[in-house]
Amino acid sequence: MGPSGAGRTASVGLGEGCSASMDAADACLRCVDLPWGGELELFCKDGVHFDGQNTPLLAALPQAMSGLKRPRVLDVGCGTGILGLAGAALGAAKVVMIDVSPDCVDCSRRSVSAWAARQLATGASGGNGNGDGCDSSDPSARPAAVCVVPPAGDWLEPLGHTGLLEELGVVARDAAATVSAATGSAAGAAATPEAGAFCGFFDVIFCNPPQTGGPADFQRLRPDKCGGRDGSLYFCRLAAECGELLTLADEGRGAAGGGRIVFFQHGLANPSAVNEAFLRNGFHAPQVLAEQRRRVTASALNALCAGLFEHQLELRRQGCAEFTLIERDDGERVLDFWQRAM
Repeated sequence: MGPSGAGRTASVGLGEGCSASMDAADACLRCVDLPWGGELELFCKDGVHFDGQNTPLLAALPQAMSGLKRPRVLDVGCGTGILGLAGAALGAAKVVMIDVSPDCVDCSRRSVSAWAARQLATGASGGNGNGDGCDSSDPSARPAAVCVVPPAGDWLEPLGHTGLLEELGVVARDAAATVSAATGSAAGAAATPEAGAFCGFFDVIFCNPPQTGGPADFQRLRPDKCGGRDGSLYFCRLAAECGELLTLADEGRGAAGGGRIVFFQHGLANPSAVNEAFLRNGFHAPQVLAEQRRRVTASALNALCAGLFEHQLELRRQGCAEFTLIERDDGERVLDFWQRAM
C-alpha cells in the first residue's frame, strides 16, 4: 500500500507476513458503545483479551488526548484493537497497532476493516469526544490512517517492519541524527533498535498489557493475562522502552502539550513498582483519569492457573498488590480491587 493521502480513509495495513486465517467459527464479534457516542465492532477469539467492563475507563480517553491536534497514536499490545480505534474515533491522524500475538493481530485487522467500512459508508470523521469533531472539508482532518503491523519478535520489534514508514506516509528519517530533548542522547540509542526511526514520532501511546501476577505456569498457560511474577513486567518495560518514541513538550514527558502514555492498570499489578518505574524513566507521576471497582473470585483465579489466588494473597503480603479480601456467605473468597485509566 502507498502513503496515506488525499481521499484515503483507512489502511488495514501491511498484510505481508501477517496471517488472516481466522474464519467465522474462530472469531466472535463484540460491539462496544463508546462513551462519547458511536460504537466499535471488535473481533475476538480465545486467547485474545477482551474486557466488556472497561467502558468507564474508555470515558477517560478524551481527557487523555486533550490539547493534542490530530495526534499520532501507538497502540502497544493492541489485542482486539479497541484502544487504537478509540484513538481514531477521537480524531487521531495516524494510528499504529502492534502486538506479538498473531491471533491479536488477526483480530485487530478485522476490527480495523469493520471500522474502515463504516467510515466509508457514513463519511464519518473523528472528534475529541467533546463535540469538537474534525472538519471534513480540511484534508488534514480526514479519518485516521490505521495500520496494523504483522507480529514480529518481542514488544516493540514490529515497528521495524519494512515499509511501515511509507505505509504511514512518513518520509524516513535518520534516527541516529535525531536528538532526544529528554536525555540529550541520540534517538538511535533507543532500547529497541527497530523502533529507532520512530523516536519522537508518537503523541500518544496506549497500552492495556497483561498484568496479573502469577507463577511460571501462569505465563505458559495464559500469556494474554500474565504480567510476570508481580504483574508489573510490561508496565516497567513501557516506562523504560517507550519514552523515546514520544514527542516532547518543553516541560518533559507527560506534560501538557507533549507526548503521553495512557494505560489501564489494576490493583493486582504492583502499583508502587509501576509508579516508581515511570518516575525513574523521566515521566511525571501517573495521574488517575478514571477508576472503577472490580471483583474476581478465588475459584475463577485458580481455574486460570492452580494456586493463582494464593499467589495474589502472597503478593499483597509483600506489598505488591492492593485489594480487599471478601468472605462470602457461601464460602467463596473474592478479591475486590481498583482498576484505573492512568
